[in-house]
Amino acid sequence: METSAPITWTKSTHSGQQDCVEWRKGPTGIDVRDSKKAETAPALALAPDSWRAFVEHLAQRS
Repeated sequence: METSAPITWTKSTHSGQQDCVEWRKGPTGIDVRDSKKAETAPALALAPDSWRAFVEHLAQRS
Protein backbone atom coordinates (compact mmCIF):
# COMPACT_ATOMS: atom_id res chain seq x y z
CA MET A 1 0.00 0.00 0.00
CA GLU A 2 1.38 3.39 -0.99
CA THR A 3 1.31 6.16 1.61
CA SER A 4 1.66 9.83 0.88
CA ALA A 5 3.35 12.48 2.99
CA PRO A 6 1.02 14.60 5.10
CA ILE A 7 0.03 17.89 3.53
CA THR A 8 1.75 20.67 5.45
CA TRP A 9 0.31 24.10 6.09
CA THR A 10 2.26 27.27 5.25
CA LYS A 11 1.81 30.41 7.35
CA SER A 12 1.44 33.75 5.62
CA THR A 13 4.72 35.64 5.35
CA HIS A 14 2.89 38.75 6.62
CA SER A 15 1.91 37.13 9.91
CA GLY A 16 5.23 37.50 11.75
CA GLN A 17 4.89 35.84 15.15
CA GLN A 18 1.14 36.53 15.35
CA ASP A 19 -1.53 33.99 14.54
CA CYS A 20 -2.69 34.57 11.02
CA VAL A 21 -3.73 32.74 7.88
CA GLU A 22 -2.28 29.42 6.72
CA TRP A 23 -2.66 27.74 3.33
CA ARG A 24 -1.88 24.39 1.72
CA LYS A 25 -2.35 22.69 -1.61
CA GLY A 26 -5.36 20.44 -1.14
CA PRO A 27 -6.66 17.61 -3.29
CA THR A 28 -8.77 19.90 -5.50
CA GLY A 29 -7.31 23.37 -4.96
CA ILE A 30 -6.04 25.55 -2.13
CA ASP A 31 -7.19 25.22 1.48
CA VAL A 32 -7.06 28.29 3.75
CA ARG A 33 -7.52 28.37 7.54
CA ASP A 34 -7.20 30.62 10.58
CA SER A 35 -4.04 29.54 12.40
CA LYS A 36 -5.45 30.60 15.79
CA LYS A 37 -8.02 27.82 15.54
CA ALA A 38 -6.06 25.49 13.30
CA GLU A 39 -7.08 22.28 15.04
CA THR A 40 -10.80 23.04 15.32
CA ALA A 41 -11.81 25.49 12.60
CA PRO A 42 -12.74 24.22 9.14
CA ALA A 43 -10.61 25.18 6.17
CA LEU A 44 -11.97 27.19 3.25
CA ALA A 45 -11.37 25.30 0.00
CA LEU A 46 -10.73 27.48 -3.05
CA ALA A 47 -10.50 26.46 -6.68
CA PRO A 48 -7.08 27.19 -8.21
CA ASP A 49 -8.47 30.06 -10.34
CA SER A 50 -10.10 31.67 -7.29
CA TRP A 51 -6.88 31.41 -5.28
CA ARG A 52 -4.89 32.97 -8.15
CA ALA A 53 -7.35 35.88 -8.41
CA PHE A 54 -7.21 36.41 -4.63
CA VAL A 55 -3.40 36.49 -4.56
CA GLU A 56 -3.24 38.80 -7.58
CA HIS A 57 -5.71 41.17 -5.90
CA LEU A 58 -3.60 41.25 -2.73
CA ALA A 59 -0.44 41.89 -4.75
CA GLN A 60 -2.05 44.95 -6.36
CA ARG A 61 -2.92 46.37 -2.94
CA SER A 62 0.65 46.25 -1.58
